[in-house]
Amino acid sequence: MKKNIIEDLFWGPIFILLGGLAEIFALSLLLKTPLTWAFILIIVLTPGILYLFDFLEDKTDNDNLVQESAILNRTQKKLIIFIIVLLLVCFFLLYKFGNFNTLFIFLILLVMGILYPLFFKKITKKITGFKDIYVAISWNLFVVFYFAYYKIEIIPFVALLLFFIFTRDLVNASFCDLKDIEKDKTNNLLTFANVWGEKKLINFLQYINVLSIIILILGFFFFNAPASILLLIIPVVITFFFISKSFKSRHYYSWIVDIEYFIWAITFFIGLKLF
Repeated sequence: MKKNIIEDLFWGPIFILLGGLAEIFALSLLLKTPLTWAFILIIVLTPGILYLFDFLEDKTDNDNLVQESAILNRTQKKLIIFIIVLLLVCFFLLYKFGNFNTLFIFLILLVMGILYPLFFKKITKKITGFKDIYVAISWNLFVVFYFAYYKIEIIPFVALLLFFIFTRDLVNASFCDLKDIEKDKTNNLLTFANVWGEKKLINFLQYINVLSIIILILGFFFFNAPASILLLIIPVVITFFFISKSFKSRHYYSWIVDIEYFIWAITFFIGLKLF
């Protein structure tokens, strides 16, 4: 049981955090904005804080995990203190290196992350796809935070880029729910995966993948996007292929979509060096 708690706390979140960093690194290469240590620390700590809060809330409310709860109760106070320390570090960094906009977006992220298990999770039981869209918007806000931190002007190309990233985050969030269909049915959570089923959701995600490619092409031809933006077509096509293979095998591992953000970074790093 203790091993399960350690795995829940670290392995999943670490991979997700690294994927988020890879996404931001790719954007920094595209937009030519060198990343600073303070920004990286904030980007790492913020989702970590939210995940720890969600972890505590989920484990505390789950009556089926009696043994795990006993272990959790011995460390709960330490985790709460740890979360408070992380929050103080983030506020200090924002005060020292950020601006009003970054503080405002940071607070929105905190509120969205804290209120989901306490309030918005109930809405997920009433509105189809609410959770998927909510998660995608939350991750999208990290990109908005990046724009605000480096004072990147939201010109049409940047707005289109933000919409592209939203489509990728929506694919990610929706696909990851496929492995939790049975649990979501039990909890009556109306995710796209639970309501539509595997086949219909996979078709929807593939349409979104095609839309993402169209957005990139439109950005290049009509929104003055740099030619390098077309490099993002490569990871989208790879995700399209991975999703198709996963449907045939009925294996819906999260890494199938999470790995796309790492491919963003690799594609830009190699592509911009070559061209």
